[in-house]
Amino acid sequence: MKVRLQTGCTCGVTFVVGYAPTETVRTTAGGDVNAKDSFWTALDAAIREVHSRDHLVVLMDANARTGRRRDGCCDAKIMGAYGRDIMNNNGERLLGLASDNQLSLTNTYFRTPKGGVQHTFQSSTKGKEKYRLDFILMRQTGRRFVRNVSVKRVDFKDSDHNIVLTTVRLPPRVASNRRVRGNSGSRRIRIDLERLRKDKHLRDAFQNRASSRPPPTALRRPTGETAAELTATVMSAAAETAPLARCARGQRGWYTSEAQHEISDASKEIKAAQQQLRGASKNSACEATLKAMLKAARKKRSIARWRALEKFFEGYVRQLEKKSREGDQAGFYRHLKMIDVEGNRSFTSQNIKGKDGKVLRDPTFIRQRRAR
Repeated sequence: MKVRLQTGCTCGVTFVVGYAPTETVRTTAGGDVNAKDSFWTALDAAIREVHSRDHLVVLMDANARTGRRRDGCCDAKIMGAYGRDIMNNNGERLLGLASDNQLSLTNTYFRTPKGGVQHTFQSSTKGKEKYRLDFILMRQTGRRFVRNVSVKRVDFKDSDHNIVLTTVRLPPRVASNRRVRGNSGSRRIRIDLERLRKDKHLRDAFQNRASSRPPPTALRRPTGETAAELTATVMSAAAETAPLARCARGQRGWYTSEAQHEISDASKEIKAAQQQLRGASKNSACEATLKAMLKAARKKRSIARWRALEKFFEGYVRQLEKKSREGDQAGFYRHLKMIDVEGNRSFTSQNIKGKDGKVLRDPTFIRQRRAR
């Protein structure tokens, strides 16, 4: 089974779920002797169909025992230092699949805490048989986003497997301005991810708001539609909890998220006062009050803007001083020309001239000139 959750305009998270045949499938009466080959070939094809822009997560009961990492077995990019059990045929196939598709067995990179559970399977008939048969695989380039993988012991009447839990913190590549799928007339969703990460109370409010929404009805519906509805629910709850303030196009590089919200609130107060002032009678006490409110709101916005600019240039000058103390002239001039007079990023290169006034082209002469 394969499910894709769209988290941005061009990217998403694709989950591939698989259940591998057991080791005894070839000897079981009536079993398909080609079941193993068919399964691992189909799984490999499903993984290769996932676009490289998507984050890939493979969840599977592999019935595989990988053993510990040894020289010549596999490298550290495929399996970590915490492998276990004795390798079987499915384990060899799993490691081959991971090697061919540049995947990592995330279970093997985290030490089990004292008193924790390592095995994901415990035989119901012979309780002493404990193995790690369930794995979560991710691309090697995305393994740095995995924060933890653990096993939670559960007592299911119809299963002898434990639950494998993982914590993954994806980079802020989720597009806050994406449109909700299935609603062509909807406005763009703008989410302030910075505030949502830093403010714990805001995260709690977001979780409460998202959990209070009715869950998508998955009965007799395609998996893609259910995933799109779930994504739209989460994104809309985040947008309502932490909306991203609007600002002028040229000012985004100067203002922080907090400054943008402060300026946005002041701009709303100015607009509200202006609208009320149009309907107020002239030379009345109400008009004087509204003018005072309008003046205070404009002053508030002006102070917020200057405070944001001051904070930006403090960091800018601090970085220049650091480069100067380190003697990094190239870095100093590069940072100095990072912005131009209008506040936009500068893409022009600096021409280094010699004593005769001619522009130097040779890198050796340029370094010698900068060192003087």
